[in-house]
Amino acid sequence: MNESTQINNESKLQTIFNTMDYGENLENTDKAAEWVKAVDITDKSAELKSILDWAKENLGHEFTENTKTQLLTLAKQIEKNADMFAQIEIFARSILSKDTRKAVTLLAEYFSYYANFTGDLRKGACVAVICDDENPLWVLGLVVAPALAAGYPIVLQTGIKLAPAANFLLTLAETAGIPQAALKLIPSSEGGLQEYLDHDYVDVVVLFGDLLDGKYHAVNRHFKKFLALSPRTGASMIVFDDSDTSSAAEAVVDAAWGYQGMLPWTIDTVLIQENVFAMFTDKLKEKLASVRVGYGDDKLADISYPNCQALSVRQARTVRRAKDQGIEVYSPDLPTDVFAPTLLIGAKAYSNYVIVGGERDGCVTLLPFRSIDEAVNLTNNTRHGFGASVWTENVGLANEVAAKVTVGNVWLNGHGLIAPDVTFVSLKDSGAGYFGGAQGFREFTEEPKSLDASGKEGGAVIDLRVGTAINVAVGAGARWSKRAFLDRVNALREVADGLGGCFAGKFADELRRCVIDKAEWGTSSRPGYVVTPWTNARGVVAIDLESDQDSNASLLARALARGNAVIALNRYPRNPIYAEISKGLPSGLLSVFPHTVEMELVCANHKALNLFLSPLPRAAVAGQSVADSKNLTIKLTGDINWRLVFPKNVWYSVGRSLTCDL
Repeated sequence: MNESTQINNESKLQTIFNTMDYGENLENTDKAAEWVKAVDITDKSAELKSILDWAKENLGHEFTENTKTQLLTLAKQIEKNADMFAQIEIFARSILSKDTRKAVTLLAEYFSYYANFTGDLRKGACVAVICDDENPLWVLGLVVAPALAAGYPIVLQTGIKLAPAANFLLTLAETAGIPQAALKLIPSSEGGLQEYLDHDYVDVVVLFGDLLDGKYHAVNRHFKKFLALSPRTGASMIVFDDSDTSSAAEAVVDAAWGYQGMLPWTIDTVLIQENVFAMFTDKLKEKLASVRVGYGDDKLADISYPNCQALSVRQARTVRRAKDQGIEVYSPDLPTDVFAPTLLIGAKAYSNYVIVGGERDGCVTLLPFRSIDEAVNLTNNTRHGFGASVWTENVGLANEVAAKVTVGNVWLNGHGLIAPDVTFVSLKDSGAGYFGGAQGFREFTEEPKSLDASGKEGGAVIDLRVGTAINVAVGAGARWSKRAFLDRVNALREVADGLGGCFAGKFADELRRCVIDKAEWGTSSRPGYVVTPWTNARGVVAIDLESDQDSNASLLARALARGNAVIALNRYPRNPIYAEISKGLPSGLLSVFPHTVEMELVCANHKALNLFLSPLPRAAVAGQSVADSKNLTIKLTGDINWRLVFPKNVWYSVGRSLTCDL
């Protein structure tokens, strides 16, 4: 080797060392490409009605002793085929292999968990509508696993891009022994909800999409079971000045842009205490400058370009609006202008159009805050309801903020944890119903009664006082729920003691049961974390009181003991016992009105009402869209007391020290 060649080689080595650029390292997707070509993944939107009619005649799934074994076998098959799932997702949706592997692990865990539950043969089907560019693979486990365990045949409508992975899951299910008649896939990017809600074969409809999206506007005329999880509403991070800001900055990248921003806990806002705002922003900029953005087959990429043209268009529009308002915009220099992780820095929450929209756009807003109240108010003043993370070393502060934010999941010094045995509820516009855990299974086993469209009590004058009572109940319920649980129970016992009669005895019995089963939600854990569900009052609950006095006593006792304010629609106004209970409680906590169909309408349409329990579905409220009626719960045949609360899952970091072997 001559001296010139040696100098040239040394120069190349020095360049590689300085840039740390070793060239491309791409995933092989040949197997997935071959498999996708062999399966039918064409849009079936136009054939929806005929497919449902066919399913009615051909689908059926009877739960047998072998079902548990089949679900466990399917869980193992999913884990064993993680490589194939990863290839399919790279090929179809350009999702990084590392993201898919995490999703596959969680998907398998859902099937393994629900293998321990048993159900019965169902007459109708469960339909799940899953958007393409907004959902991770594991959401299939939220519906397919519990529905199969409950005995439902399942119709999956997925977008064309997600359909290959869904089809592969169905192939593995058949290999595991689950009959073909239990699962049907409809690839479709256009279909809405109305045909499913109107079809006589469908009992349960689950939507993994934005409830407020116009194409999902539908009316649940027949009061079918409806569940929803919206991926678009995002989450927040709250960073205090005593936190490990380096870890928090590291977490932002994965929480905002991991899995192409499809996760339900994807953040769109980071709230940073004012005195560390500049320092944290600089750390985040430095982190983003070193992040590698690539396509799905890039093994070296930290995050992948979203496989969604509309998202890039939305991002460009958002950046333009932010600059017009004088907001500082930061994004790292990338070799392509298709997409870049973007920060909007120092915007004012109340004048910033950027952060009030509901669409995902790949931008994260950084906002400073001074006080705890300001941080909590900024977190709560959004459509968000799935979760928020709190970063602080102060345990008391962490618990205080966790109690005050109105979300279903709170992560302390971490972000985006979920487990199959943990039930979660998405508040506000983030969804409807319970997912995961035992309560998530009960959503598939308790069926609504058939519609009573008689409207016999129609024609009464609408009493606007019920709307006023709901507004008053909001404040009364908030004060009542802050009292200690046993304090509430004892106050209710005093009321019961003054009533006398069998109703009072039943009321007191239910209070005792409330104390006994307060811990029904349990505690779970993940590596490095322990999760404790705090059961929160639903807020203002309307109850349509039927003639069964024992049932009424049970509902009232449990609703009030668990911290709710109650609006009672009394079908038997001559019975004075409810008014007597109201007199013994704080003002506005229990309001009693004569039952009419018009009263139902006022309650069902009131935005401040959190839950409406009715023993009989009525034609008067059958015209509501699913987005407006998601808090309407028809009284089910089994125990529904668990619906009177929602879990706020608080995930505590217990540490994972690398130097401790104990």
